[in-house]
Amino acid sequence: NKPTKKYVDHTYRDFSRFLISGGELRKCKRAGNNFPAKLHRILSDDRNNDVITWLPHGRAFQILKREELVSRVIPNYFDCRKYVSFTRQLNAWGFKRLYQNGPNCRSFYHECFLRDMPELTPMIALVPPNQGKHAPNPDGEPNFDDITRRYPVPPVELEEEEVPGVPAVLHQVELDDHSKSLTK
Repeated sequence: NKPTKKYVDHTYRDFSRFLISGGELRKCKRAGNNFPAKLHRILSDDRNNDVITWLPHGRAFQILKREELVSRVIPNYFDCRKYVSFTRQLNAWGFKRLYQNGPNCRSFYHECFLRDMPELTPMIALVPPNQGKHAPNPDGEPNFDDITRRYPVPPVELEEEEVPGVPAVLHQVELDDHSKSLTK
C-alpha cells in the first residue's frame, strides 16, 4: 500500500485583532529572543528591506536576495550561515510557504506573524518533530488581499460581531494538532 500524500494545511485564523479583542498571550521566558522574535526584528529594520521584506498586506514576507540575506543580514541575528538552515528554522516554527501564482508566490507566512505586531510572536511554537514532508497545496492557500480588506494589519478597531479573545477563522480547513494547541 502506498501512503496517502499529505498536503500543507493552510487553515488561516486571523490573529490581527486577537489582543484588542481580549486575547491573552502565552507566557514564555525566552519568547523575546527566539527565532520568530528575531525574524520580526529583521523585517522591522528598514535597512533590510532590499533583502527581505513584508508584503503590502503585512501577513507574509518575501526573501528578495538569498545571498545577501545569508551574508549581510542573518549573521547579525543568528548563528546559522546557510540559507537551507534558515528555511529549516522557518519550517520548524510552523511558517508556511506560498506557491500560488501572483504577488504572494514564494513568500512565507504564519498566522501569528504580522507586520507591526511583534507582541504576537510568543504565540508561535515549535512544530513537533517528525511530521514528515507535506506537498504544496496552492489551491488551499489563503487569499491575504481579501482577508486584509476585512481585517487590516495592524488592526484598526474592534467590530461588534467579534467574540473577544477568539481569532476569526477566515480560511477554514480542519486544524492539525499543532494549530489546535495554539488556541488552548
